Amino acid sequence: MIIDCKAIMDSYRSDIEAIISKRHDQGADLWATPDKRIYKGAPFSTLESLLMLTELEPVPTPIMQEGAAFILSLLQSKTIDGKIVVEHPNNKLANFYFCKKGVPSEWATHRYQEIWRNIQPAEPGGVSRER
Repeated sequence: MIIDCKAIMDSYRSDIEAIISKRHDQGADLWATPDKRIYKGAPFSTLESLLMLTELEPVPTPIMQEGAAFILSLLQSKTIDGKIVVEHPNNKLANFYFCKKGVPSEWATHRYQEIWRNIQPAEPGGVSRER
């Protein structure tokens, strides 16, 4: 069986365009608010919009990379000694040291770096670039 990826992607084109068309609806670019909140505005917050695009696009696109860079710049502004400081811990994880509010988290830092690597476009030969 041969799967036509282009045909599949073409079927999602209107969804992708609808998501991208809302990128300024929160008052700033990339689905963010003017005060750079990335969670507000469901279902078209920065985080949710980028997640939807990653499900609809087989490879990272420039807007996905721009959004990821924006999120990472926000995270980097909230670091101590290069480690991300937890601001809003998940209630189920809040009792673990790696998820304590106000504490630099090596685990969270590692996870965000892993996410960043995964959204980088592959170089020729299929090798993912690392930054």
